[in-house]
Amino acid sequence: MNRLTLHQLWNQRRANAWLLAELIIVTYFLWGAIDPVYVILSNRAIPDGYDLSDTYLLQVKSYHSGHRLFRQEATTDSAQNADFKRIVERIEHYPGVTATTVVLNGSYPQSGSWSGSAFKHDTLRVDLQCMCFLSGTDYFGVFRIKNAKGQVIPPVPAGTKAYYLTQNAAQRLFLKGDAKGECFFTRTNDTLTQLRVQEVLPVIQSRSVEQPYPLLLETQDKLSVSTSRVEICFRVRDGLASQALTDKLKKELSPLCQSGNFQLSAIHYFPVFAQKLEAIFGTTGTVRLQICLVSFFLLCTFLGMVGTFWLRSNARREEIGLRMALGSTQQMIHRQFLFEAWVLTTIGFFIGLFLVFQHVWHDGFAQATRNGDLAYWQNQPVAHFLFVSLLVYLLLVIIAIIGTWIPAARAARTQPVEALRDE
Repeated sequence: MNRLTLHQLWNQRRANAWLLAELIIVTYFLWGAIDPVYVILSNRAIPDGYDLSDTYLLQVKSYHSGHRLFRQEATTDSAQNADFKRIVERIEHYPGVTATTVVLNGSYPQSGSWSGSAFKHDTLRVDLQCMCFLSGTDYFGVFRIKNAKGQVIPPVPAGTKAYYLTQNAAQRLFLKGDAKGECFFTRTNDTLTQLRVQEVLPVIQSRSVEQPYPLLLETQDKLSVSTSRVEICFRVRDGLASQALTDKLKKELSPLCQSGNFQLSAIHYFPVFAQKLEAIFGTTGTVRLQICLVSFFLLCTFLGMVGTFWLRSNARREEIGLRMALGSTQQMIHRQFLFEAWVLTTIGFFIGLFLVFQHVWHDGFAQATRNGDLAYWQNQPVAHFLFVSLLVYLLLVIIAIIGTWIPAARAARTQPVEALRDE
């Protein structure tokens, strides 16, 4: 039967040409629509290396000079530092808070800020992302970050400097993952400073929309509110976080944050904050747009398949009736139509895939990755291309089978007497 079906498809090649052209076009554009979605969703599936559940970000701001509560004597550096530390102590003792940390310049997961610098070890020079928090605060407890061996990291004593590298940063600097105790260097104003690795951390994905960047996490031994943007991150008891708690915190922490010229600016629940960040970066909009495009192309394919095979079944009523009169069953007719749909879809897919390959070869993938780690499939060109192609093919075959099922079932139910009467 398969050989006979292929022979019939060849004889009807002119009638099938426009459907084949549609499948080629749909394959080309569907591949381009799925490619960025695949990369984005694959990046989001990478383990974060931290836990944002039950965590909050608290931001403070200063009264302007014309405000009735503004105090001129509280504008000195020492007064600002003392007032800010007072706020931190109040947050630490607030009921339900289990860990608190002070971060500098947006040094927390899902931050909209990014800073980095170059570091050296022997002849290697590596660019690392840098994040900083105040020593004496429990940064690792707030975000539940453990070392690469899965062990709990104790808080860094106040007034000390410590440096932590993620595994991918250690691999680039020292060509090995276990770099605890190793030394590396940084240059500031022509001065070479030696740094020592306190602990090696697991790979940390600072933004869920991007792949993990080699990260240096360091402590600040002194608080300087006037020269750095400082914010407070804290964790509450497991399962305590909710919208009601967020509203309660905004109300009850507002008076606790009034110290000197400081007042409460905002409190963000980190999981919600991360979703807003994705919307700001355009990730949410990109995924929605690409899903709409994929749905549109699949709908076009579905309508094309249904319309084409509906017309084909009506035009071939005599043939169907003659075959059934000669002993063919409804299941055989049904399978023939589905086989024809599969063959046309496969041919159109491979022709369209050839065009896709030419585009990817010259212009690259739709969603490029920065400093991509080859450990991730989306960064391996061959695996990337094959996986997206397989996904496109499966979608096309499924939608072709669904679109063919109705006219195929109708054609298979045609009575030989009715079909031969038309002839």
